[in-house]
Amino acid sequence: AEQGRFWDYHTMRYTTFSGSFGSLTDPFLLAFAESLGLDMGDFEDCFEEQRYADLIEADYLAGVEIGVEATPSIFVNGQVVENASDPRYIPTYTDVANAIDAALAAAP
Repeated sequence: AEQGRFWDYHTMRYTTFSGSFGSLTDPFLLAFAESLGLDMGDFEDCFEEQRYADLIEADYLAGVEIGVEATPSIFVNGQVVENASDPRYIPTYTDVANAIDAALAAAP
């Protein structure tokens, strides 16, 4: 984000994830930055210092506190949209729309 390329890095990171956590090793993460043409000196300094570790940890804990158990997690009006029979389930547009409709119908 310091170099104005957060979403580019984010997109590369998520579109290249193969389901193997080996693709999250330091060499891969650094290679993503290099392939985007980032200033590698600045990126490596930030990476090695774990400059944003406290912010990331606080964000993680905030998610845990409200019930986030997986990525992605979708909440509507404070309730997670999920399928208890399949923990790998990713809600569809229809699932989210139905949750919104239910929340609106229950609103005072």
